[in-house]
Amino acid sequence: MRVIQVLLCCGLVGCSAVETAVFSDSSKLYEGMTDSDVALAAEAMQLALETKPPDEPVGWINDETGHQGSIVPRQTFITDRGVFCRAYDETLAIGDRDGTVRNSACRSDDGKWTWTG
Repeated sequence: MRVIQVLLCCGLVGCSAVETAVFSDSSKLYEGMTDSDVALAAEAMQLALETKPPDEPVGWINDETGHQGSIVPRQTFITDRGVFCRAYDETLAIGDRDGTVRNSACRSDDGKWTWTG
């Protein structure tokens, strides 16, 4: 459900041309995340993409689950529709699994960064 909502939003802001390179099987990592993990990861993503220069990580740890991760912003770019986007690496340690995924997010009309997949 989260993925469908994000992909629909991506279509609205014109991010469909953004390339996504997967470094690990991200679906397995994301499946193990709790709602509180997702909230912490989303907060870290907003902070990293809005305020940090490339290569400066923002980490998070969920004391309830022991899960953790970080967001490392990479390049900023503008889509053909004039939407600001950023590529970033997301590293997750969820239970006994860990990995890093290259993602991208675009700034929506309300100023929030929306994951594009």
